[in-house]
Amino acid sequence: MAKTGGSLFGRADATLVSAALKEGMSDMPLDMRSVYQQREKNLADFTKGITEAFDKIYADHKDTKELLTEVSQTARDNWEAGGNVNPYMLEQHNKIVNDFDTEFKSIPQGKKGDLERSKLRNKMNKYLSLSQGNSETLQKLIFLGADNSILTRQSGEEQKLLVAMINDYNNGTALTKPEYVDGDFVYTLPGTNVKMTMSELNRRIGEVNPQLKNDIQKIFNNQQKLGRTSKAEYNFETVRNNIADMLNSESDYLNAMNERFGSMNYTFQQLLHGQTPEGYKNELMEDLYDALEKAGGIDIDGDGPLKNDKATYANSENGAKLAEALQNDKSKLKEVLSSYLSEQVGRGFYDIGRKDFNKGGTGTSTPGGGSSTGFLTTKKGVNFLGLNRGFGYNVAKNTYDSLKIATEGGDTDFLLGATKYDYDKNTGVWTVTNKSGEVVGDYESTDNLIKNLGVDNDPDFKALLGSSEVTEESDEEFITTDLDDPRIKGDYSTNIKTIDIKTMDLDDNIVADNLAKWLPSVRNKSNPKGYAFYVTQAVGDEWSFEKGGGAMNKESVTLYQIANKGDKGSFKGPEGYWIKPAIINGKVVEIKTGGDLQRRRKAIADIDTLFSMPEFNNLMLDKPRI
Repeated sequence: MAKTGGSLFGRADATLVSAALKEGMSDMPLDMRSVYQQREKNLADFTKGITEAFDKIYADHKDTKELLTEVSQTARDNWEAGGNVNPYMLEQHNKIVNDFDTEFKSIPQGKKGDLERSKLRNKMNKYLSLSQGNSETLQKLIFLGADNSILTRQSGEEQKLLVAMINDYNNGTALTKPEYVDGDFVYTLPGTNVKMTMSELNRRIGEVNPQLKNDIQKIFNNQQKLGRTSKAEYNFETVRNNIADMLNSESDYLNAMNERFGSMNYTFQQLLHGQTPEGYKNELMEDLYDALEKAGGIDIDGDGPLKNDKATYANSENGAKLAEALQNDKSKLKEVLSSYLSEQVGRGFYDIGRKDFNKGGTGTSTPGGGSSTGFLTTKKGVNFLGLNRGFGYNVAKNTYDSLKIATEGGDTDFLLGATKYDYDKNTGVWTVTNKSGEVVGDYESTDNLIKNLGVDNDPDFKALLGSSEVTEESDEEFITTDLDDPRIKGDYSTNIKTIDIKTMDLDDNIVADNLAKWLPSVRNKSNPKGYAFYVTQAVGDEWSFEKGGGAMNKESVTLYQIANKGDKGSFKGPEGYWIKPAIINGKVVEIKTGGDLQRRRKAIADIDTLFSMPEFNNLMLDKPRI
């Protein structure tokens, strides 16, 4: 992780740690040079412990989320059928009204009782408003739950309490034992001391908000444009502050923490809770470790703890506490979350634009222009930026030779790790297969493959780019999305008002959201087959959805439908349902995002073809779901 001035936790390290562990800690800088190897081992053990601690929480959270969707769907059906009457709540209501009546009768008649009657009327009006408000809030949460649009903290109790409250509504029970205390109903999570009012619960629950995600993505897109059109350097602080300005409510934080922007393989939430297969190679885990280390010290060399460590070592238990404390400290969470996104995503988008800015140069892209010698001359390896790794000279040369053959009109293939790339000169398409021989993607031109591999940062690879490259004249990447503006036919969807050339160049998660919201929710009766759009996943790759493992860089969106466990090709989707690719006219519907102008126009045409079919035209909503 490229750091911009030390840990993301910044100057508040010690304060935050103290809040988490509830004891004073010293700030001891450590000389890590002589003990780096031991530190790596300790960091690995630290992260493993946090992962194991949160694995159980994650599994429980996931099970509860599935249950929430199920009970909410039942509750929505009940609500739409006229609603249920809960005997316990009816009894509570009658008791409260009778108490009001008793209080009214005790007030002296005439002018002497005016003040008390005024106070009672105010109390009764508040109760009426509370009852209506609670009913509306419960209805909102039920419908959001049925649409799987609720976000909660993994380690919080809000989701469990909501499930219990909805069960009370469905079954006429009193599991949550609502009590009217000080003018409000207080609900208790069964078997615990966790108590919340309806308004408190509502504040702590987030709602999936595609607009917020789109707004944050726009910040990154603007940085790409800045890098591409200006000599200005990347401004980390400006981007961080722009993101921070959008984070105001619990819902805002939960949306940003649970989204994979740009090239992020994992969400901020997954990183913070160690839910990644990379283990300790996790930027946030290292920051947690460093914060605890500075705050107290750790036995990093094996000969006993440091003198003033106060027994507050950087262990996994304390790391888990710190992760929780960070989420409770909204001011610090805003700082860390916005800093992380600015550094990891914003800078990445800027760098992509900077490469385009330097297209006219004779060598490798640099912030100020200029050139460098290609790998064929230097005999050095090449960074394949699209794969986030470097390869030695021999591998790079073999890749280059194969790409060159393709540009000259010949059949060819090459290997990168366990992935094979095959070129068909007749179709001009590169087919990508994994080590099992399964096709996992394709590229419609050699230019497209070179760009997606990210090797056009090297002058020799860049020289292979041919006439199929999008020119400045035809590039519509920053076309306006204002629907009132005149646009070129083919650059926008005639069926889906939120889809155009610019939209199709956004992250595939955002494109999927844009398409999905024009269909009824998966469990809605008006969507009987449960159609939904998600980023393309390898069939059977349940892990990629659950752990945030990406779509194998396919950069595409696929139409899925509800399936039964065990159905051929089925797997668990991101919302906990069993799904499988939908087959329309004998084919899987895959919408390819990103790429050059031609690819994006074809994607828009494919979308319009799909939504012009009677089945989907009838399903399509008049306006998108929020």
